[in-house]
Amino acid sequence: MDLPATARRNAPYGLSFPVQDLLLLCGWAEPRGLRMEILLDQVMDGAEFEELILVRRRGRGRRAISIWRTSAGVIAQAVGGHPMLFSGMQPVTVHFNSHFNAISQPSRTSFWRQLLLRH
Repeated sequence: MDLPATARRNAPYGLSFPVQDLLLLCGWAEPRGLRMEILLDQVMDGAEFEELILVRRRGRGRRAISIWRTSAGVIAQAVGGHPMLFSGMQPVTVHFNSHFNAISQPSRTSFWRQLLLRH
């Protein structure tokens, strides 16, 4: 967004999120080994976004989900998928729960015990 807000002809397509939505998404992403990246003032395919959220798996550079908000609701798009309209952030997390189950990482001692007991 190179021009000041008063000079822009149209309102941005993507709007910013309420803090509660960001906290909800963060609380959902963390136990699943995902991280959020919030990009401000982005232009994508000619549309302006105040905020664009990328959700990635930790340790991997590729994004898994792109999320933005419009006047119609919250739009989420998985990589390779179609954009889907949701009424809020909660339905987004419910929809993607099956794609990203919570990671339960066993302790190192427990892992070695299980490995030794198998042999």
